[in-house]
Amino acid sequence: MRTKQNPELIEHCGMDLLQAITTRSSIRRYTSEPVDEALLQTILNAGFCAPSADELRPWRFIVVRERATLGTLARGGMWTGMLAGAAVGIVIAGDTRAQRKEPLMIEDCSVAAQNMLLAAHGLGLGAVWCGFTHPSPMADTCRQALGLPGHVQPVAVLSIGHPAQQAYQRPRYDAAKVHHERWGGQAP
Repeated sequence: MRTKQNPELIEHCGMDLLQAITTRSSIRRYTSEPVDEALLQTILNAGFCAPSADELRPWRFIVVRERATLGTLARGGMWTGMLAGAAVGIVIAGDTRAQRKEPLMIEDCSVAAQNMLLAAHGLGLGAVWCGFTHPSPMADTCRQALGLPGHVQPVAVLSIGHPAQQAYQRPRYDAAKVHHERWGGQAP
C-alpha cells in the first residue's frame, strides 16, 4: 500500500537532494546526544521509499538503541567499532521469502540503506554504512544478537549519531571512469 509523502517529515531536511548526495561522507565519531525520534522516523521513511525489484520491498529494519546491543554489534565485525559510540544503529535485513527467481534482495536492501544514509546527512546527522559478506562473523553476530529468524538475512548496519567530527570533503567525479556509447568511448 502506497502512502502520501508526509510534509512534516520532509520539513526536517535542511538541504536539497544534490547537495546531500555530493556532500555526504562516512562519519564514524558521534557526540553523546540522542537522535530525536522524529529524525529517526524520517530516516526510516526514506528507506521505505527506496525502489525495489517487482515492488517486493524485502527490507526489514531493526532499530537498535540499547548500549549493550550496540556494543555487541560493534565487536561483531572488523570495521564496525563505531557502533559502540553511535546513538542508534539500524540493521538492514532482507526477508528471503520476498524474492522471486531473480534474487535481488541484497540490491534492494542496499538501495534502502543509501536512501537512509542520505536522509541522515540531510538532517544534519552523521552516519556510516557497515557492510559485510555472507557468511561472516558480523552476519552471525546480527543473527544472534537480534534473534533474526532463518529467513531474514542481515545485509548491513547503519551507525548513526550527531557528528563529533568534520566531514571529509573531496572531489569525487572521475571522468576516467565514464565511458560513452561503449567501453573506452570518449565524451563527444
